[in-house]
Amino acid sequence: MATRFDVCNGDADGLCAAVQWRLHRPGAVRLVTGLKRNISLLQGVPARAGDEVNVFDISMLRNRAGLLRLLDEGAHVRYFDHHAAPGDPLRGAGRAGARIPGLDVEGSRMSSSGG
Repeated sequence: MATRFDVCNGDADGLCAAVQWRLHRPGAVRLVTGLKRNISLLQGVPARAGDEVNVFDISMLRNRAGLLRLLDEGAHVRYFDHHAAPGDPLRGAGRAGARIPGLDVEGSRMSSSGG
């Protein structure tokens, strides 16, 4: 059975976003969070193929290595963030652009045009 992880910044933005998502999609979940400035959280998520990882309010640029590892493991990652990500943070990893199997980017300022 697949495991669901909610990963968020430990401030109000991250925690509120995770709660709102759980109100929308209730169910058992493992919460992974950190203190306000501890935002490199994805490398500690033990997700495997078929698991669901929902990410709220943490910088994709700061979590790039962890995100790529999760995608390589076969996890489905849904990313909700408002932090600016100049260009495409996955460029150079053979994964440029927002259409990456297993990755949904929602509410992010990321764009492949650099804005």
